[in-house]
Amino acid sequence: YISRKDSLSNHRKILNENELLNILKKKKFRIIKLANLSILQKINLFQKAKIVVGLYGAGLLNVIFSNKKTKVLEIRNSKSGNLYKYITQNAGINHKSIIFKGRKKNNTIKDIDDDIYINIKKFTKVLNEII
Repeated sequence: YISRKDSLSNHRKILNENELLNILKKKKFRIIKLANLSILQKINLFQKAKIVVGLYGAGLLNVIFSNKKTKVLEIRNSKSGNLYKYITQNAGINHKSIIFKGRKKNNTIKDIDDDIYINIKKFTKVLNEII
């Protein structure tokens, strides 16, 4: 799971990320913060990943290093578009989006930067389908 907890920005957060992390930890996912990894560490990590879960954003772009057996579960809001779907499809990587409604904040620049509250039941159902 690509965590944005180390992000310096104050937007595009999962408001109930701790609940999400509990689910992912029970399913033996590793929680990764990409900021302190070198490009070679990122390449190695994504090449070996079986499933990548992450929120729409720059960190998810690292899926371009994944192999064709990797499954990607992108968490996004309804305004963020299909960029990572197109990237993964062109690379032959299995991609699934799970969409939640963004929650507008006063300091949000664009709708794609809205925070997200995840419906844990919906997320768990989609994750179990992928696993």
